[in-house]
Amino acid sequence: LKKNLLRLGIKEEDDEIPLYLKGGIADVLLYRATMVLTIGGTAYAMYQLAVAAFPKKQE
Repeated sequence: LKKNLLRLGIKEEDDEIPLYLKGGIADVLLYRATMVLTIGGTAYAMYQLAVAAFPKKQE
């Protein structure tokens, strides 16, 4: 693992920055977009489940 990280130019340092964010701004944006889509998708799925659980009454 260390060999691959050094080949990519990522140094293992104790600076409190997670390894998956050490690749620069592109990694940060990709990580944030992934989190937004994941949380948004989960919220939308829960909303749709709630809508399906309580159907509208027909008159």
